Amino acid sequence: MSQLTKRAIPLKPANTRETDGQWQAIYDTGEDILVSASAGSGKTSVLVKRVIEHVKMGVNIDELLVVTFTEAAAKEMKDRIARALRKEVNQAGTAEDRQLTQASKQHLSRQISKVTQAHISTLHSFCLKVIRRFYYLIDMDPVFRLLADDTERMLLKEDVLEEVLEEWFESEQEPFHTLVRMYASDRSLDTLKSLILELYEFSVANPSPKGWLANLPALYQVDP
Repeated sequence: MSQLTKRAIPLKPANTRETDGQWQAIYDTGEDILVSASAGSGKTSVLVKRVIEHVKMGVNIDELLVVTFTEAAAKEMKDRIARALRKEVNQAGTAEDRQLTQASKQHLSRQISKVTQAHISTLHSFCLKVIRRFYYLIDMDPVFRLLADDTERMLLKEDVLEEVLEEWFESEQEPFHTLVRMYASDRSLDTLKSLILELYEFSVANPSPKGWLANLPALYQVDP
């Protein structure tokens, strides 16, 4: 990915519609920035203009990573960026933009054809693309697919849980059998299963699930 050096933010024209904060968000470079704004305040427009400014400075559109919350928003972002690029190319050489060189115009024209392949998607779609490309680095079977829906996901978890419990029932581990006596009844293991699944769901929400689970016993240590 390209990294732009810090540059001076151009003066904001008097007739521009952007606020001071939006103007800074569009043109600020060379450092990490965080923009917080409410719904309908123009975040998408600002982001599109920021992308265009990066492209005008020589960055290729497929060197940028732009993530959205939904696929629909990603499609809209691509469409708006493509329209903005075509507008920039059409303005090249006009009285409003004489300083745009022929090389810059060619660069902008090339970016229009790259928009469809640019990394503009949801974060999950981008991660999936990375995994499909570099599966061999994480020792993953290249023939994999995403779960179809939550029902399939739940059925698979229950199958795995059944196998795990069966293995532990066959073991001689007394702590496990004590756990069963505490949380299961003679007729059902539903309470125990729910506890295990709840712990699993909570753990995977942590950056280090196994570390979080390993540290749980320390919470129950009391000073004699």
